[in-house]
Amino acid sequence: MSTELLEPALNIDLTLMPRADVPSIYDALRRKAEQLVKTAGGLTVTSPDQKQEMALARTTRLELRAIRIEGDKQHKDLKAGLLIETKKIDGAAKALRDFIEPLEERLLGLEQFAERFEQERYARVLAERTEKLREVNGRTGADIGILSDEEFTQVLADATQLFTLRKQQEEQAELWRQQQAQKEADERERERLENIRLKEESDKAAAEAKAERDRLRADVDADNSRRDAEIAEVQAKLDAAEQREQRTAAPPQFPAHTIKPTPEPVKAAPGLTVTHPASFTKPASRFSLDEKIAVLGRELGMRQRVYPQRVARGEMLQEAATFQTDVLAEILAEYHAQKRAAEPDLLASL
Repeated sequence: MSTELLEPALNIDLTLMPRADVPSIYDALRRKAEQLVKTAGGLTVTSPDQKQEMALARTTRLELRAIRIEGDKQHKDLKAGLLIETKKIDGAAKALRDFIEPLEERLLGLEQFAERFEQERYARVLAERTEKLREVNGRTGADIGILSDEEFTQVLADATQLFTLRKQQEEQAELWRQQQAQKEADERERERLENIRLKEESDKAAAEAKAERDRLRADVDADNSRRDAEIAEVQAKLDAAEQREQRTAAPPQFPAHTIKPTPEPVKAAPGLTVTHPASFTKPASRFSLDEKIAVLGRELGMRQRVYPQRVARGEMLQEAATFQTDVLAEILAEYHAQKRAAEPDLLASL
């Protein structure tokens, strides 16, 4: 930077200077600044390629800065030696500063045009690229503002591919979730319908079971009625047989002075007792005792074979089967007892 314009002011003895000469010091500095303004006033920079103009702006700015600094220095020196002239010095210094600083600021802007241009370009490119990556949820640790177009194109392509794959995975996951939800809903509906069906079947089975119980109860009642009729019929046959035997038997002989013996009850089915006078003759039976035992034995064997099967099929209650089998077995046992009781008489007659 040239300092020739500043040399005359550097050797001034401010303490001996008349007060009338004080403003002239700043006038000289202002004239030097005005000369520089003529050089830089029409200077403009519109392209980063204007290197010479930017260099000239820098040189001019630095010279103006030197004048401003020199003015500030003289300001301080004058205030130290001329306290009375402080206000005038401050005003002159401020006027010089107000004159130079706007120009200095303008020249600084011209000087830093390329830097500001690059900063603005960087900010614009960074915003555009950030928006493009945001659209595909792309993130990168690199400074995408300083990447070349080819490098950023590759970064964007990678981010787009990753975004597409992630989106496909999310769509597949959502589809699977919906399918699972539908399967669960279908399964719940199937279970609901199955429960309805099972309940209907259960109600139907309960109704059928009740109907079957009612039928079996009616069968039991009918079996009981038939059993009572059979017992009555068998008892009637026994009574008739005994009566026939008593009528055909010879009447007993008793002395005239003796008392007739008390008649004994004739054996009959449990719960029934038949008595006859001593002179009653037992009628002859159509069937022998062995025939009766044989028929009743076959009937008892048939019931012992068939009744368990009917109980297993639900066609007969166990109580009814047991009762009818036991009654017939007891009647058969009585016939066997009668046969054993008659055997000694047969042996005696032999």
